[in-house]
Amino acid sequence: MMNDKDRAVIEKIKKLLALSQSSNEYEAAAAEKARELLEAYRLSMSDVERTSDVITDKYHNLDRPNFPQWLCVLIEAISKHFNCKAIYRRRDYDNPTVRVKFVGTEMDIEITEYVFTYLYRTVKFIASDQKVPPGHNAIQFKNSFRYGLSMGINEKLEQMRSMHEHQMPEDLKAKSGEMVVIKTARVDAYIVKNMPKLGKRRPSALSLTNSAYDLGVKEGRQVSINSAVKHFSSVKVIER
Repeated sequence: MMNDKDRAVIEKIKKLLALSQSSNEYEAAAAEKARELLEAYRLSMSDVERTSDVITDKYHNLDRPNFPQWLCVLIEAISKHFNCKAIYRRRDYDNPTVRVKFVGTEMDIEITEYVFTYLYRTVKFIASDQKVPPGHNAIQFKNSFRYGLSMGINEKLEQMRSMHEHQMPEDLKAKSGEMVVIKTARVDAYIVKNMPKLGKRRPSALSLTNSAYDLGVKEGRQVSINSAVKHFSSVKVIER
């Protein structure tokens, strides 16, 4: 019979294992820490796996009344990277701001939500500091810049995933790919079963200022995504 202490340790191990698959420079340290905890508490991967594969969902409230294109790009990029899917909920009488529902395993959702919160704030901060050149429409320029930022971050996430897969041994690469396909299928099945009336999101119109977009892409490629993952590791895993 598993006690509360074992469950707490397993939660830490699950977080570390999720980080070890997240295509970042801390993956080796996370995997090693997970191995140390398994040995120290005489636990096996089967103990962890029994509590790791349940698909669920969680709403994340946003401080805004709509979903601009740049925000949707950011949400989709982060959700995909951490093996989740995002469902968009418009504002209504009870909720004056929009919400996004993340669907995935509990651990994948927790990391997705944490990294999204970090990058969402980062995009808003960088955009607020960006000057609008004379002669440009301020709203269009800023939205184009934010859109470029999100696209740059998406490119960086894709590059991180590609590098991670390239460095994996062939047998592990095949197994990892198979696990992602299975998890994605289970997430899709969960959405079909629990959200049968779900409609498709219609993207809002977007008018780009090319110079602002290009500048945003360049800035987005420089955003430190690993800082968010590292902070998640220290706050959510090591100190808990």
